[in-house]
Amino acid sequence: MKYILTDVDNVLLDFSHQFEEWVIKKDIPIIKGQLQKTYTFESMFHTDQDYRKLIDEFYNCEYTMSTFKEYRECSKPINDLKNMGYTFVAITACDDKDHMTKSRAENIANLMGFSFEDVHVVGFNSSKEFALSQYGPSIWVEDTIEHAIKGAELGHRTFLIDHEYNKNKNGPFTRVNNWYDIKEILCDTER
Repeated sequence: MKYILTDVDNVLLDFSHQFEEWVIKKDIPIIKGQLQKTYTFESMFHTDQDYRKLIDEFYNCEYTMSTFKEYRECSKPINDLKNMGYTFVAITACDDKDHMTKSRAENIANLMGFSFEDVHVVGFNSSKEFALSQYGPSIWVEDTIEHAIKGAELGHRTFLIDHEYNKNKNGPFTRVNNWYDIKEILCDTER
């Protein structure tokens, strides 16, 4: 089986924008756009905000966790890759509450038009090594440098989705702008 293992936030689902919009609706002052630039929660607040408490509240809201928008119009190339015979598995580092895996799986299925074979929730800021190690050499798509490097070390062909917060870092991965780039590279490989 040909697997594509993929991160979820800012790779499949538009986490940064949705979290920012949610915080603004709570009337908490933020530096707009900062989370997309740095992907560090503390950098987005004007004050010493207890961002961990906010993240917990956000993750505990089943509605927010099931209504993300797709990231960079990824559903079309992902469906093309599925039609080429790839099987998709999500690996996400967010709170592993009881409802999280179900909400994430349903949100992804609704946006992509099909269910992923599996959705692994490893816990907020946790390592994805164990979940990645459950699969033989596969495609691994990520946006965080540390997780991308770990996937490559485990033998996965790794693609890093380009973001402002990971631009100045290099590693054993192929940097791409979006899923269209991944599809093009994999199509070229299969010719």
